Order: sequence, then structure tokens, then C-alpha cells
Amino acid sequence: MVLKNKIRHFYYNVRTRIKYITDRKYFSPNLKIMNSEQTIEWVLNGKSISRFGDGELSLILCDEAIGFQKKSDSLSKALERVLRKPDKNNLVCIPRTFIDRRDMVFRAEQFWLWYLYMYKEKVLKILNSDYEYGDSLVTRFYLDYKNKAKTTERIKKLRKIWDKKKILIIEGKKTRLGVTNDLLDNAKQINRLLVPNKNAFDKYDAILEKALKIARKYDILLLSIGPTATVLVDDLSRSGVQAVDIGHIDAEYEWYRNKAKKKVAIRGKEIIETKKEGVGGLTKKEEKAYKESVVGVIE
Repeated sequence: MVLKNKIRHFYYNVRTRIKYITDRKYFSPNLKIMNSEQTIEWVLNGKSISRFGDGELSLILCDEAIGFQKKSDSLSKALERVLRKPDKNNLVCIPRTFIDRRDMVFRAEQFWLWYLYMYKEKVLKILNSDYEYGDSLVTRFYLDYKNKAKTTERIKKLRKIWDKKKILIIEGKKTRLGVTNDLLDNAKQINRLLVPNKNAFDKYDAILEKALKIARKYDILLLSIGPTATVLVDDLSRSGVQAVDIGHIDAEYEWYRNKAKKKVAIRGKEIIETKKEGVGGLTKKEEKAYKESVVGVIE
């Protein structure tokens, strides 16, 4: 089965590359997508963002399970609602790689060419060519890019989002955003609402209810719960709460700090790419700070 999948993968990669060489216009759909800097500015101006990556789009188009989230009709419908009719203060984000892949490493470029080759027609049917989208890869700033020199500046801009602010992080129980690094050290206050690490959307109503109950105590909410965050940000925005679907920012920051060449496990955290915690666990100091930051748990 493994060999069969490798052969199939190779076959489609070759077909994709041939299509790209012979018809490059096919891989440049008529869409308006901000760059990452413009997307960050949107947030700094007090707005929210919901990010749609290949996983979220696949949940709508293909009804497939992804990572830590099983397929669900209600989730697919909720994602499509946000994609088509977002709150006025919430910016829908899609991959800028749909229209610009010049700075991508070959592996990443090939993936997005393949994605467009396979799904472009379906994707365009659910997108609006008149809407200006944000870049959903705004928090994917390191491994997939050739020019690593831009990474430090991107991180500085992202950190302005929570600078000197009281933040509430809504995350999976093993995500531990910012716990083993200094990414969030410039925040004024950090609290956490923990939700199931897998299939968080099953508890959506309880998560939304708890988030709305305590949100007014904070300046901004950061969400790292996969496609559930994409929907939750929009519902929070409709209630006047600024929230950011922050996604994989913590993993990217760890890889950046450690000059990683590929996606590797991270100490004390479970991430979708490796599906296991890195060796070592949290230190006693980290464990204490983490537990003290938790203000709620959704089982």
C-alpha cells in the first residue's frame, strides 16, 4: 500500500509539472489575495481573521477528515458559511500561494501546484473573485520559504498583535502555545481555555459559550484549534470580540529558533505534522506557568 501510494503521488506530481510547463496561466486563478504584511495590518487595526488552508477547503469540497478533526456535515456547512458570508469585521484568508509561489521552496511550490491541478475548479466555485482575501499562510513564515531573512521581520510584526495586551488563548490540551519559547513574552497577561485536542468541533457550542462568557476580560483572543477556530473566530467577531485564528505559529517559531530543515517534533507539545510530543516534556517552571494560565477546560 505504501509503495502504491508513492507511485500514485509521483504520477500526479509529474502530471502537475507537465501541466505547469505547458499552461502556466492555469495556475494563476483570478483572485485577489493580500500578502502577509497586509493581513497583519488588518489585525493591528482591530479586525479578526479566519484562515482557510488546504485542510479547511478540503472539509468543504471533499468531506474528508483532516489531522485531528474528523469529517462532519455541520462543520463543513459552518466553514462554507464563514467563507461565503463572513462578519464585516472578520477577514477570510486563503493561501496566497494560489497566485504567488515565487519565494516557495520546491517542495512547497510543488504541493500548491498539485493542489491547484487537483482542485482549482472546485475551489473557484466557492470563492468570490471580487472579495479581497487575506493570506492564510501568514503564520506559516519559515520552512516553506527560500528567503529566510524575511522571517525575523515577519515575527516582529506578528508579535505586535499581542504586544502589551491581555490575551486569551483557546487551544488544544497539548498545544501549549508559547510555553517553551519567548513568542508571547511581550503580552501583558496570558490565560488559556483548553479544549479537546482532537475533534474540538464536537464541543463547539460549549467552547463558544465559555469563550463569550470570559472574552470581555481580554484585549484579543488567539485560537489554535484547527478548523474549529476558523468558524469560532467569525462567531466571536459577530459578538464584537476580536479573535485571530493563529494556527501553527508556535511550531513555525520553534523551527525558526532551532534552524530546523524539516518539520520535527517539539518538546512538550503535540503538533499535527508529527502527531506526537517532542522528547523531554515541560520543565517544572514551564509546567507551573502553564497550569497557572489555565482559566477553563472543556472536556
